[in-house]
Amino acid sequence: MPGGASCAALDADGGKPVIEYKFAAGDKVALVANGSNVNVRPGIYTIIRRLPITQIGCQYRAKSALDNHERVVDEAQLRRT
Repeated sequence: MPGGASCAALDADGGKPVIEYKFAAGDKVALVANGSNVNVRPGIYTIIRRLPITQIGCQYRAKSALDNHERVVDEAQLRRT
């Protein structure tokens, strides 16, 4: 996938991409801010749901444990807690 997306791999035949999300709804994750989105508040989040795959890669709807604010986050910004 463009942009080095980490959520897809090729199937055994080397053809179609197979989606492999790292996280599921209910998972607790640590969000690490990066240069692509300086407005995101780092901290602990709960995955609310997976979003459809885009050219950016896997994305999730996540809720902050600090302020209960929900936002869309890229998988590349998330780490297991």
